[in-house]
Amino acid sequence: MNKKRKLKGRKYLFFEALKANVGNITAAANKTNIDRKTHYNWLKKDENYRMHCEDLPDLEVDFYEQALRKLVKEGNTAAIIFALKCKGKNRGWVERNEQTLHIEAQGKEAIADLLAYNGNSNSTGEDKSDKKE
Repeated sequence: MNKKRKLKGRKYLFFEALKANVGNITAAANKTNIDRKTHYNWLKKDENYRMHCEDLPDLEVDFYEQALRKLVKEGNTAAIIFALKCKGKNRGWVERNEQTLHIEAQGKEAIADLLAYNGNSNSTGEDKSDKKE
């Protein structure tokens, strides 16, 4: 695999504009007066330029994380809850319980037991939700 080399000239300018605009190609093109098609041609023909651009999605996520951290620091309740649901799952910050059930037994009896465990059937495996009383 080739090592990234420093970009020069117009490619450098366009790439820096891409970073400044969080990967927005139109905004970078407008800022540099370099056509969008030129960017796509560079991606096709210049491996070094393409390797630099492959980092842009990570830079975009970094941008969003930084914005989220700023909102959390400002005390934005929705941002705090969102951050905790993403990063605090091991401390109970989840919207629902996630459980994994491993079934060793096979056949109708195992399925009936599973349905009964979830409260959806009687011991014969018949679905109680369809029965009329």
